[in-house]
Amino acid sequence: MFKPILLSCVLMGLAAAGCSKGAQKGPEASLPELNRALQTWVMAKGGFPSDVSELTNFPTLQGKRLPAAPPGKKVAIDRATRQVVFVDQ
Repeated sequence: MFKPILLSCVLMGLAAAGCSKGAQKGPEASLPELNRALQTWVMAKGGFPSDVSELTNFPTLQGKRLPAAPPGKKVAIDRATRQVVFVDQ
């Protein structure tokens, strides 16, 4: 009896938290915030994250999401300049 109730509570909690794939909650991180996180990441880990979205797990950016890109653009890391930028899709 305990396990089905626990599972039910966990599933309801996940649904309430908006854990569906397309749900993005929280404020947007700014490009300067993302760039500071990227610079720290590169210095600490000696390389770039595999995906720009990994930066939102950075301690100063937790709870934030990537900024919405203008139409036809996406957020990406420019490795040459070591900056987070909007690029053509």
